[in-house]
Amino acid sequence: MIRVFVDSASSIKQEEKEKYDVEIIPLRYLMGETEYEDGVDLSIDEFYDLLINQKLFPKTSLPYLDKVQERVEQYTNSGDDVIIVTLSSKISGTFSALETMFKDNNKVAVIDSLTAVGGVRIIVQEINKYKKTESMEFIVNKVNQLIPRIKVLAIPETLDYLLKGGRLSKKEWLLGSILKIKPVIELSKK
Repeated sequence: MIRVFVDSASSIKQEEKEKYDVEIIPLRYLMGETEYEDGVDLSIDEFYDLLINQKLFPKTSLPYLDKVQERVEQYTNSGDDVIIVTLSSKISGTFSALETMFKDNNKVAVIDSLTAVGGVRIIVQEINKYKKTESMEFIVNKVNQLIPRIKVLAIPETLDYLLKGGRLSKKEWLLGSILKIKPVIELSKK
């Protein structure tokens, strides 16, 4: 049997994991002085309350790697193969950490989605089409052919979070805010 893991940046919610037949690896984030596991410790409404009303900006961190290793090895020790799909390595260290952790385990494939959010959902849907009938190697090859064709675009409602996240300078933020510019952001694979 092939098991599929995604990190919580996939936007697949805990209540959707049965629908997508995935295990979700919660990333961690710090809001003020408190650390949370994404999708575990706070609801999305509570998260946005901290972000918008209390003006706390999150700092993200890797998942608890020991917990990931334990969960994955429960499956591999019972004979299952595991495919892990992570948020793009261009914006997160999760792929690199998990690839290093499982590099010598031929029952685990760690895939760098080179995308985020909805793009990871597309990859999971592709894996689910084949996981009951094909080998892990076949599926990884199919996914690696699909990844370059996935495009994720975003249009932020406000430039504030791009400024807080270090993606815009104050000058760019001010100019964009005054002119009411809404950038179209593409997650590049380069």
